[in-house]
Amino acid sequence: MDSWDYDFLEEFLQFSAKKIIEHFEDRQNIKLPDGDNLDAVLFGLLTYTTLIRSGRTFEDLDEEEINKKKESFAEIISIFNSCITMSNQDCFNIKELRALNNNIVVYLFGDFSFVNERILNGLEDNL
Repeated sequence: MDSWDYDFLEEFLQFSAKKIIEHFEDRQNIKLPDGDNLDAVLFGLLTYTTLIRSGRTFEDLDEEEINKKKESFAEIISIFNSCITMSNQDCFNIKELRALNNNIVVYLFGDFSFVNERILNGLEDNL
């Protein structure tokens, strides 16, 4: 496994990104947010995970729903990229990433709000 061909992976990402961008622009009239090849592939994977597997496409959504999905996908991709950057920092502690994941899980059950947490922290800082 030490001989993984990273050039192949780069070529695969380039090819996949091109096909994904063409698909969205030509077939669904959707312009992907600006980003690199990985971002385009992630956008395709997010579309598959959240829409296609449930039997829907962007064509089933109205303009407001499309914009909301695109904005959500852009944020998820940004979080993914930030987590990668975070994990490469010298000061990285896996507990930070676990805490982020835990807060997301707690949010899913309605017991946590990132927005409210930030407001509370801001209020505490001003005391």
